[in-house]
Amino acid sequence: MTVEKWDGGNVLTSDEYEAMLEQNGTVIESDEHTALIETVRLSACGHCSSGDSCGTSVLAGLFNKRGNFVRVDNHLQLQPGDRAVLGIAESALLRAALWAYMVPLVVMIAFAMFATAAGFSDGYVFIASLVGLFNGLYLAGRMRTRGVSDDIVLLRAAGGRTATVNLEKI
Repeated sequence: MTVEKWDGGNVLTSDEYEAMLEQNGTVIESDEHTALIETVRLSACGHCSSGDSCGTSVLAGLFNKRGNFVRVDNHLQLQPGDRAVLGIAESALLRAALWAYMVPLVVMIAFAMFATAAGFSDGYVFIASLVGLFNGLYLAGRMRTRGVSDDIVLLRAAGGRTATVNLEKI
């Protein structure tokens, strides 16, 4: 049996595509080629049986849900206010997670090892590891802004329009 999936332009067989993670969003602005779509970052809290009784849920409620903005190819000719479904391949998400978590850790360990090999005392090794951590975070952040948004695609219209579009967040 062959499984088919529509990628917005072509029908792909199961051998030609990989699993996609999907997120709903709202078109903020669009032109004939691209669309700026806002997605709301949701906390995982509130989806388990513990609900509001756990500490993580309480902490998540203290912070506002921030919107993320991504510009994608507007092959569906969506207009501001339209709802859309965005997708990202699981492999791209794993690659981004690797950059976000492993690169800072590896750079931190490398700085600490260099400071240890140079014969510095424990306090200086600690400072060197912090410098390495912040350099790794900076490097991961620079690489994230270059690559991940290129892997996000517009899958389909979600149907319906939102009542208002808030352009003040841009």
